[in-house]
Amino acid sequence: MAPVTPISFPLPPSHPTHSHPMGHGREERKKKRRAAERKAERARKGYRKEETEIDERNERDERSEGTEGTEGTEGTEGGRGEMRGGHTPVLLKEVMEMLRPEEGETAVDCTLGLGGHAVEIAKAIGPSGTLVGFDLDAGNLARAGERVRETGAKFVGVHGSFASVREVMEARGLRADAALADLGFSSNQMDDAERGMSFMREAPLDMRMDRSGGLTAADLLMQLSEEELADLIFNVGGDPLARRIARKLAQKLEREPIQTTSQLVQVVNEAYGARAAKSRRQPATRTFMALRMAVNDETGALERLMEAVREGAAEAASGGWLKPGTRVGVITFQSNEDRMVKQAFSQIVKQGHGTLPARKPITASEEEAGRNPRSRSAKLRVIKIHADEDEAKGRRMGM
Repeated sequence: MAPVTPISFPLPPSHPTHSHPMGHGREERKKKRRAAERKAERARKGYRKEETEIDERNERDERSEGTEGTEGTEGTEGGRGEMRGGHTPVLLKEVMEMLRPEEGETAVDCTLGLGGHAVEIAKAIGPSGTLVGFDLDAGNLARAGERVRETGAKFVGVHGSFASVREVMEARGLRADAALADLGFSSNQMDDAERGMSFMREAPLDMRMDRSGGLTAADLLMQLSEEELADLIFNVGGDPLARRIARKLAQKLEREPIQTTSQLVQVVNEAYGARAAKSRRQPATRTFMALRMAVNDETGALERLMEAVREGAAEAASGGWLKPGTRVGVITFQSNEDRMVKQAFSQIVKQGHGTLPARKPITASEEEAGRNPRSRSAKLRVIKIHADEDEAKGRRMGM
């Protein structure tokens, strides 16, 4: 009988000594998948850490500001100086002391509002002085212009963004002795239900300061992707639940447009879930703020204003819209805007084109904060443009 030849069966791919190519491919795919999962988890942890930091900062803001999400204190921004029913500007005393407008000078108010700051500056510069005022709101521009003219000062009104301040001033052959930008919103804009800036009132989701053109907040929601919405609400609004809010918004928008303030509030409240009841402020506060800032390109306008100030400071000795000795003040109500102003002013100082009359931001007194809650988060930063290189050198040497 012939000998039987043993039959060799292939080992299963999982056997440690086997080198089957398909098994090797599966192992590689597993390794890549595990690596991707670890990377995603690290990213999530980093995002959660940033969320926690923002959440803690927001809680500190709420405690310091005393805002409860009630009407008149809807956000952390404050109003553009004017309290409801009056014309009391934020940090007025401090603005006048730091800018020091004098008879016959040219002053720029980049954000007229209802003219709270502008009127006091106009009184100081008198009939021989000129006040140039910018505002996106045509109605506010007309009302503030009338009040300024009553002081006797010359008034040049510009219906548009302060981002073009350099071009406007140079086109008219004007140079500023003092300039102010108050980055809050006017109370009458918040009170105008048709603008849709307040979650306290049912209104179309508009949010435009200049209603003559441009996208509304409802239009913007339709155009942005879920990821873009999350970035906007997180980076601009500072809401730690931005991703959850963006997801809920995207799901809602797949079914129907979000066209009113109440619809937006409802979606954000759903995203907050049980946390909505524990929140010290209306959960939609930061989403409303982020959308309003995006609709009106507020961050972009501030960036261009700071660039105009940097360029004006560098050119002051030879020409340009800023004079040697000009004082520029900016009132902010949000940490990211204050940071932008601080960095721009610091750069001007480092380049030897200006000095800081006050190194720390100027804030409202206890008396003003008690009288006008919107002033609690206001910060005023001022820079003085150098008169000449000798002054700059002297400042750097501590003379």
